[in-house]
Amino acid sequence: MKFSFEKWSDQVFTFDTVEDVDFKKISLKDFFILEIKNKGVPLHFLFGGFSLKKDFIVGFSGALSKRTESMNPPFFSFLNIAKEINAPYILVADPTLYLSKDLKLAWYAGNEKYIELQKDIAFIINKAANYFESSPVLTGGSGGGFASLAISSYLNVEHNVFIWNPQTSISNYYKRFVDEYTNVAFPEYESLSMDKVFSLIKSKGISTEVITKPLNIKTKLLYIQNYSDDHRITHAEPFLRGQKFCDGIANKCSVNYKIDDEKLVVLANW
Repeated sequence: MKFSFEKWSDQVFTFDTVEDVDFKKISLKDFFILEIKNKGVPLHFLFGGFSLKKDFIVGFSGALSKRTESMNPPFFSFLNIAKEINAPYILVADPTLYLSKDLKLAWYAGNEKYIELQKDIAFIINKAANYFESSPVLTGGSGGGFASLAISSYLNVEHNVFIWNPQTSISNYYKRFVDEYTNVAFPEYESLSMDKVFSLIKSKGISTEVITKPLNIKTKLLYIQNYSDDHRITHAEPFLRGQKFCDGIANKCSVNYKIDDEKLVVLANW
């Protein structure tokens, strides 16, 4: 796989593992790419703006709207937004997309060559939060929203999660996208039923749903769900039930649900 870093930064700092990362060895001026080699399937982060000494955005991408042969990874989202609001940022590229030029969505859930992906991303976020003495704000919509919730569970620092129309279970998403992901990420399971595939993936310690997994006590959550989006029924309602926000979604296009003052789900039309 060919990478095009020049679009994002001319500074690339490479380490073998997440444990090896040492921010003291990195020039923190302007912006840079952090690369984790990980035995052949690299993980990339785009850092910037940390001289601002503010809470920082951690941006997770949803599905790529377009992907052509000429498009080379890594793929990052939220750079323009971070710059517009003048916030520091860590943008995360999903390395499973490196395994096939046809794959557009992989939920940052990992693959057979990178089982520890979710935990490694959380490790870097924790390390950055401690080093820069600031709090992360995990953000994303759709598949990026799922990643924000899933990776939030591995954080040991105070943090915020701001998501919209997220998937809350990978296997509950459109079958075509799910099959494309599992066939690329875990090709040895291609002939198995979806239930069996996800049972095996979960057995590896990968989070594939956030419906029943307890929310991190260090998480402040703002989850926005568009009433007219079909995720309201297939993803938001199971999440609300599973996390004990409520027994079900009221037949209203504008309503708030909360466990406490730090975890809020907003249902609205926009």
